[in-house]
Amino acid sequence: MSDSPKKQSLSERMKKNVSSKVAGSTLGGKVLNSALPPEIQELVKSLRRIVKGVINEKTADSVEKGLFRIILKLRIQVVDAKNIKAEDLLEADKPLRAALNGLDRVFRNWNPSKKEAIQKVLAEVETNIAEAVAILKKHLKGHMKEKNLKKVDEVVSTIGSASFHMKMFETCCAQEESTPLYQDLFNLIHAMNQYTAFHYDV
Repeated sequence: MSDSPKKQSLSERMKKNVSSKVAGSTLGGKVLNSALPPEIQELVKSLRRIVKGVINEKTADSVEKGLFRIILKLRIQVVDAKNIKAEDLLEADKPLRAALNGLDRVFRNWNPSKKEAIQKVLAEVETNIAEAVAILKKHLKGHMKEKNLKKVDEVVSTIGSASFHMKMFETCCAQEESTPLYQDLFNLIHAMNQYTAFHYDV
């Protein structure tokens, strides 16, 4: 015999509440991190180290925690509850792909003396990221609490801006290629290229 609508609603609320607490705790972060594929774990670690090097450790911790929360919420809505179709999220593929290609172009052709040209590319990257995030939030709205949608905004405002990307390239590309910070940027760009190497039918 199936649960009543009231019981199902309560069950879902309890599940979401527990998931929220897990994502927001130190132990929860470790549990979620261990559940992610190794390449995603390393990508998040690389991004955290870059944010720490470019801004500070407190911001890096906030970004990492925010990413954990966003990943968990997406999993609940797409995989577990099936409230959102994966195909719907692919609406964001075009602007996201354009943003990633722009970052790759700056990395491959990095030249600090061409700051004006770089800023133009990074401004386009910021616009494309904002478009991709707007599409994502459109599908998450109604399935995610407002405070969690604000967490998406907080993360994106930190790592999705042209000013952050400029500081990221200026800081990391000034390092020797053998240094950890340069390698973190290289790994990040490599992961982006792995995504853009595949094309999805929307």
